[in-house]
Amino acid sequence: MPVVTGIDPSRPQSDPGLPDDRMTAIILAGDRRRPDAVATAAGTPCKAMAPVGGRPMVARVTEALWASGWIDQSLLCGPPREMLQSSPALEDSLSTDCSSWLPEASSPAAGVLAGLDTLPRPQPVLITTGDHALLTAEMVSGFLGNAAQRPWDAAIAVVPRQLITACYPTAQPTGTRLQGGAVCGCNLFALLSPRSRALVERWRHLEQHRKHPLRAVAGAIGMRSLIDYGMGRLTLASALERLSNRLGLSVGAVVMPYASAGLDVDSVADWQLASAIAEGG
Repeated sequence: MPVVTGIDPSRPQSDPGLPDDRMTAIILAGDRRRPDAVATAAGTPCKAMAPVGGRPMVARVTEALWASGWIDQSLLCGPPREMLQSSPALEDSLSTDCSSWLPEASSPAAGVLAGLDTLPRPQPVLITTGDHALLTAEMVSGFLGNAAQRPWDAAIAVVPRQLITACYPTAQPTGTRLQGGAVCGCNLFALLSPRSRALVERWRHLEQHRKHPLRAVAGAIGMRSLIDYGMGRLTLASALERLSNRLGLSVGAVVMPYASAGLDVDSVADWQLASAIAEGG
């Protein structure tokens, strides 16, 4: 079965066929380090609250999720609860039955696992981050509309690195070098079946072994894949197929046609670029 699919940018993505059961969104919004350089530059208590286009980044993310029509519940993992008081819109949203807050976890994967543990039953979950400042409802619906039509247990969104640099020459996105062209992650992950928890647990395992990255990656995708990657022979499809085989589940990718889908805010330069794009600059 195919493990990679693309989105036709000429086809409207606003309503790709919404599911009967909506999804829960887990938004990872904790700071990985303190003090965070973006928060310091923006004068905010944490990075997720840094303004882009006049609104906190994390507020822009939640607005895009709800506007997509795919989300019926959201879990905000971090930042510390008291830091959110500077955004009345976020405070109001967290006072509803559809949104809730979780304490910041020790790592992104730990945050996802904590969120999954709060759900009363296994259900489809979308994972994104609070620094995905340029996320739009169209990106969310395009990704989920395509992923939900496939027989996958989990899906990731990627965008060709060349598309990002062509649209935003000053951007310096981190790409994964693959045969056929480098791709960048979009901080959009869908857990589409109960079996997909195994993927998050493997992610957690990789985090715990970050001091030995080559050994960890080899354990995740196999030494053969690691060698192929080093020699420039690994394709996106083959990497996903091998990961799926090792985990005993199906992991697919949706190739996004939106350059800004691959831009998150990891640095002050990223923040400045996202602000310029949001303001039409």
